[in-house]
Amino acid sequence: MNYKAESTIARELMKFAMNGLLYRGSKPVMWSVVERTALAEAEVEYQEIESPAIYVKFPVMFATDDNPDPATLQHASVVIWTTTPWTIPGNRAVSYSPSIAYGLYEVTQAPEDNWAKVGERLILADALAETVKGAARIEGWHRIGDVTAGMLGQSMCAHPLRDEGTYRFKVPLLAGDHVTEDAGTGFVHTAPGHGADDYNIWVESEGLLRERGIDKTIPFTVDEAGFFTKDAPRFEGRRVVDDKGRFGDANETVIGALVEAKALLARARHRHDYPHSWRSKKPIIFRATPQWFIAMDEGFDNGESLRARALDAIEATRFVPPQGEKRIKGMVETRPDWVVSRQRAWGVPITVFVHKETGEVIPRAGFNASGELIDRIAAAFKAEGADAWFVTARRSASSTGSSTIRMPGRRSETSWMSGSTRVRPMPSCWSSVPT
Repeated sequence: MNYKAESTIARELMKFAMNGLLYRGSKPVMWSVVERTALAEAEVEYQEIESPAIYVKFPVMFATDDNPDPATLQHASVVIWTTTPWTIPGNRAVSYSPSIAYGLYEVTQAPEDNWAKVGERLILADALAETVKGAARIEGWHRIGDVTAGMLGQSMCAHPLRDEGTYRFKVPLLAGDHVTEDAGTGFVHTAPGHGADDYNIWVESEGLLRERGIDKTIPFTVDEAGFFTKDAPRFEGRRVVDDKGRFGDANETVIGALVEAKALLARARHRHDYPHSWRSKKPIIFRATPQWFIAMDEGFDNGESLRARALDAIEATRFVPPQGEKRIKGMVETRPDWVVSRQRAWGVPITVFVHKETGEVIPRAGFNASGELIDRIAAAFKAEGADAWFVTARRSASSTGSSTIRMPGRRSETSWMSGSTRVRPMPSCWSSVPT
């Protein structure tokens, strides 16, 4: 790409950092542990495998003031079905469909050693209830009544692994078009860091989450090598997939924890198509990876949002042909926050520095050297292209002379090369951002 164009892109991106709209979040990608890389849809093929399938109880513990009948669901559990038990630590919601008929079922007869106990109340899709009954070895039950979409939408569950110290957050029930009654229970366990549908409904529900005081942060529960991280309490170090593409101990460890928590209703084996890398022919996983976003609804410049400004600009533009206006307007009106990072070796990098401990980003408003930092980076790109971002400290340290910029509130200093367009490395507490 033309160096001047790369410099302009970097400068424009840093404007978003300056006005506070650029932020670090996460989004799930298809990830090959074997190859240590993200994969595009075209790089994925499907092969049949056999997986552990589990039915898990999410106790209904919270109801909003708008719930039409909160008492009905007291001491009841929403039941989900999944073939990826290892994603349970990443669960943050349960999805349902307003078009599915749900019922409340009370167990009246079951074997003594059964996970389903007499007196338990389960919420299930009516069309799938008998299948669940058989899988859970329930010998008898009574359908108490209907569970409406209104009752579900105004209720919240506890995480099945909730204890005195971990997983102590509300699990909302979210209405989603992706939920069907083809298989399972009529509910979908939703881990926004481990699936496209899960992620989409999570970000689309941002307003509801904010209203209910629910943290919208997507946890990084699995690292690039397939190991659970500290964001999966009690499971850190367990492995989902190893370097040879074999499933590790994560599934069985999570299942064991669910049994201990009395949250498992049933388990089985299930054959299904599963995504594999077309190169290695090994299974892949969906995992949340750090990404950079531009906030569409955050106020800046007298409280105006980027979405509002973009829609005003579209309105003021004449489109040829006119159908183009409708298309782009629809995209801008419904777009979630804009993802600007990509895990690729090409392209213009995200030209900001992040403090390793605090997450503070520069350049930003309030940082006294932001103007000079932006100018130096833009000048380096204009002279040498975006690859200037990745040059090693050895080369930059070979130049002589420097000017010093003191970072406010910190003892460390940031040094820049004088007489050169190349930026010297930041202090060790700061790190640059890759593409």
